[in-house]
Amino acid sequence: MRFFATGPVCLQLLFLLVHAQESYGGSMPVCPQSTYRTSLLTFSCGESSGLEVYAGIGTDSISGLTLALPRGLSFFRTTVEGADNGTSLRLVNAKTGSELQMGEDKKSLNFEGLPVMYSTSVNGTSLKQRLYILGTLPSDLEVELTGKTWSEVPILLNYSYDGYEACPETPLGCSAYNSSNAKVQLEDWASGLVGTYATAQDAWDGLCRRSASLPSTNGSLLLEYWRPIWQGFGGSVADADLSFRLLDSNGDGTVSQAEFLDVLSQALPQASTDPHLDAPLPPPTSSLPSDNATTVANGSALQEKQKQ
Repeated sequence: MRFFATGPVCLQLLFLLVHAQESYGGSMPVCPQSTYRTSLLTFSCGESSGLEVYAGIGTDSISGLTLALPRGLSFFRTTVEGADNGTSLRLVNAKTGSELQMGEDKKSLNFEGLPVMYSTSVNGTSLKQRLYILGTLPSDLEVELTGKTWSEVPILLNYSYDGYEACPETPLGCSAYNSSNAKVQLEDWASGLVGTYATAQDAWDGLCRRSASLPSTNGSLLLEYWRPIWQGFGGSVADADLSFRLLDSNGDGTVSQAEFLDVLSQALPQASTDPHLDAPLPPPTSSLPSDNATTVANGSALQEKQKQ
């Protein structure tokens, strides 16, 4: 393991003593019941931590991972673990355009007047990067992670912080939830499934099962995997998280197969959970049945047979 840091030595040693233990027992950030998540990370008062899973990392703008860090956030630290595909980590101030590229060639790290600690370790094909910002952010910053090649290996993200000066009543990254609006958006999206998936079970198997089967998901669908599914059938980026909140009926931050089937069956009646209920009817016959036919195509044929 290799650390690169600047700043007062005593401060760095104190930080290591207090924060060297990385917690891997965190949970997905969950917004209050009346809200839904609109950001990858959420921030509230006091010390907090979380665990995130991102679908993958690549070279284009959609595949890059951007973490928004608000002004007033104290002692933010994160560990990002995923495929060693040439991933690049950097700190950015979008307003000023200043940035700090992480890398082993950096002998001293300092950004926005704060000392920064960075380390990497490799285990087989997996790369683990650790980033610690020592102090309180004087402005909004972003942590950006991109790769030189595309990788479908999920990114495991642990993060924690000591406090957030703004101390909002509703955590930053959560917005008010409107169930009526969410239902309208989901019904419109579900109409695009007609012709591709005959049942809700088919939709789950075709769209969600692979992502929900990953070891880190415990059989449920995570928000980061739902977003590309939603957009793949015409859903807008802005409404992806809103629809996820509707599907997540128990508010635990994940969507189980049962939750998906229950909500989708209401949004798209054709998509019943039982494939036999939605089996297509046989095509209508083009000719009248013969006199000895037991299946009648119309009433006139039955009357004619009764006269005989």
